[in-house]
Amino acid sequence: MKRRLLFALIFAQAIPAQLFGATASRLLPRVWDSGARLELLGSFEEDETRYGALQRTWNDTFFKERLTGFWNGYVYHPRFLLFNASLSGGLKQEEYASSWRAQGVRSEDSSYEYRLRLLFLPEHAYNFELFSSRTEPLFKEQAAVSRDSVVTSNGVGFRYRRSPYFFNARFSDDTRDSGEDSSRVETLALSGQYFRAFDDFRSLGFDAAYKPVRFSNSTGLGGTAMDASLANNLTWHWLRLSSSVARGEREQRDTVAQRIEGDQWTWQERLEADLPLHFEAFLGYDYRKDESLFAGPQTGIRQFSSTSSETELRLTHRLYESLDSRIDARHGSRSSASGSSTADSLGIGFNYSKHIPRGQVLLGASAGRSESSSRGRNDIVEEGHPGLAVPGSFTLAKTEIDRPTVALFLKSPLAPFELVPLSEGAHYTLAELGNTLEVTLFALPPRFAVPGNYEIRVSYSLLSGAYRLRSASRNFSASVELFNHLLTPFATYSETDSEVVEGDFPGSELDATILTAGVLFTRQPLRARFEYRDVDWQTSPYRAWLGELQYIGPLGPSTTLYATVVHQERRFSAAGAAPPDRAPLETTESATGSLQQKLFRGALVFSVGGSYSLIRSRLETRAQAANAALQWKVGRLDFSAGANFTDSETTGEGVSTSGRTYRYYYLRLSRELF
Repeated sequence: MKRRLLFALIFAQAIPAQLFGATASRLLPRVWDSGARLELLGSFEEDETRYGALQRTWNDTFFKERLTGFWNGYVYHPRFLLFNASLSGGLKQEEYASSWRAQGVRSEDSSYEYRLRLLFLPEHAYNFELFSSRTEPLFKEQAAVSRDSVVTSNGVGFRYRRSPYFFNARFSDDTRDSGEDSSRVETLALSGQYFRAFDDFRSLGFDAAYKPVRFSNSTGLGGTAMDASLANNLTWHWLRLSSSVARGEREQRDTVAQRIEGDQWTWQERLEADLPLHFEAFLGYDYRKDESLFAGPQTGIRQFSSTSSETELRLTHRLYESLDSRIDARHGSRSSASGSSTADSLGIGFNYSKHIPRGQVLLGASAGRSESSSRGRNDIVEEGHPGLAVPGSFTLAKTEIDRPTVALFLKSPLAPFELVPLSEGAHYTLAELGNTLEVTLFALPPRFAVPGNYEIRVSYSLLSGAYRLRSASRNFSASVELFNHLLTPFATYSETDSEVVEGDFPGSELDATILTAGVLFTRQPLRARFEYRDVDWQTSPYRAWLGELQYIGPLGPSTTLYATVVHQERRFSAAGAAPPDRAPLETTESATGSLQQKLFRGALVFSVGGSYSLIRSRLETRAQAANAALQWKVGRLDFSAGANFTDSETTGEGVSTSGRTYRYYYLRLSRELF
């Protein structure tokens, strides 16, 4: 039906207006802007994946031609109905070969795509929208994250905007069909807002949102998700109050009896006040309740639950423009099915700045005391780590972690955005770092490209114990900007003392001294940093050195260079209690650079770049990449060409050697026909 409507809008222009009456002819679509574009693409792609003795390779030679026409116009009047429509047709020719097929595959295919958007009453306070699209991009047979797929999106939208009321409603039904599997995601999104500003710094606002989602695919995965929130903001002269309540639910199941469920509640209150004599006060309250369940045929049922709350009171003061001071008091509590804990802290801090000839002096000092107690075992549910580089590493947020309980999940970047369990040894390793754990990601399931950036969620339990721990901390920092920011020496020193006043602490007492000193050199476009760090604590003390050199800027009127070189090493003390999975020496070396050259007044742009990284520890991970691109635009003609190369490998005791080598070369030509 939507396809027939699209064709009717496009070809109605060819119908003579004399066949209709004067009034009826005004109901025909009228086009005010149209055009057509021809696109040609040729590419060669090669991929090699290695895991232990297993090696899989494939290569693909690919050509694609695509013709697209678009029409923008209105029906009856521009203030009554606007439409945007486009129609595309494509052809592809491909030759594909792989190590797991005796013969190569030659194929030809065609596709069509369309987009249609109807907007009723576009300039009215309320308007209505209908949209429909079909995308069939003719991917190559093998691609990094997705294969040949047809993506459709159909839906409706309604919007009302008349101050102080704002409301939006949208429903979409999205499908993806790749031949081997298909998925469907149905989403309803409702949101509303009330906002009114009064005179004399007074305002009032309310926000509400509700978004249920239902998803499924042909492999048996299915589930639902829901996010809902309610918030308000109040400003009354010198007083500001904001509140919010939110809930999220998720459930997904598949055919191998694997089930993941999650439920989350959050409640936040924020009260801020501007007081006399340059004082500011802040009072905040946070409440969070998380429940998560993971069930699989091999892992059994694993459940995590956590209820936490925190209250914070902060008082700050500014004396002239030089001295900032603050006092901060916090009280927090956490409970799980098998334990509970509380934490209280009080801190005070000062920051002082002083302008000197051709520079500035910055000084800081803070001190605090805290007391925490625990009974039983507490859970941490779906701790989020977005945008992580793989391969790469990150540390967990909490300390004294029960290592066997750690569970990692990858959030898929493709619909229906399910959580994918990761396995220790096959995808990641764990190592102790101080009193927490460091996660090193070196591989992902085959359908996810490496290198890449992904969101990782981690659930785990803390070590069980019954204790009361008291700690005191002191921190000092100083830096001096000299010669108009040319040279900046800096140093920080922190000291933490802890004492178990009751019970048995499950880990080591965190008595730590950390000294950091270095110098920063800045003379645009050159920047250099040299840093030394000495970490002295009972668990794996170490010394670290960091050197970084960076250049960002022009080499000439039409040439720009970006380059960074980093060397870092951490040497763990032999006298410390270094865990067996931590190497005595860890080094990280990396280099990144790119060069861009513009010619013919910017009509021709050429760029080349590359990167290299080497991480040596118990595992050795090496990754390198190179790329080059050329873009030339003359009139309506747009030509581009490029090449990309990536290679990564991970080796080490206790894990299978894994790696991937990927090459991609392309030529692209685009021409606006009219």
